[in-house]
Amino acid sequence: MSVFGIPNRVRVIVVDTTQGLTNSSRRVFYAGQGAVSVTIEETGNLLNRRGDVFESLVERGESLEWFEIDRLKPPVQGWRTFGHQHFDGAEELLEQRLQEMLQTLKLPTADDVERLNHEIDRLSRKLDSYLVAAGKIQLPIEGYPEMTVKEVVPELDGLDRDELLTIREFEQGSANRKTLLEEIDRKLAHLDDAA
Repeated sequence: MSVFGIPNRVRVIVVDTTQGLTNSSRRVFYAGQGAVSVTIEETGNLLNRRGDVFESLVERGESLEWFEIDRLKPPVQGWRTFGHQHFDGAEELLEQRLQEMLQTLKLPTADDVERLNHEIDRLSRKLDSYLVAAGKIQLPIEGYPEMTVKEVVPELDGLDRDELLTIREFEQGSANRKTLLEEIDRKLAHLDDAA
């Protein structure tokens, strides 16, 4: 049967839903009243126990803070580690992409430039040796390219400024022996001081 044209099944569902909503509303209202009641009671307890509500609340907040800090340490450490790992990975990826871009653009890297410098030095020394052997370059010391530092140093004493500069320039472009270059520089400084 139906009342006002509404089937009984629908009417039961509507009544049940309405009662459920009414009961839910009452329960929410009672929960709010209960929360206010508990707050009043707890405040009374705090006043009776301590007398100073603020200090009690501060103590409770501090205890919760340390609890929260200890609770959050592992996730924060995990996030930090995660961040470092991903930053390192991003840095490596950036370096890789940069190298790929340099290769695509055919730009030399620092290693490429260093290798080229060494090769230029080697070829320059070889060319100087050929030029001296062919008599195209005249050095003030006979047989200089084959001499050791120990053999060259005494020969430097009789050379003038221009001859010392010629030997220095040849040495820099060929063997580039540091001790010999330092000795030539001392001789040049001595000549400058004497002048």
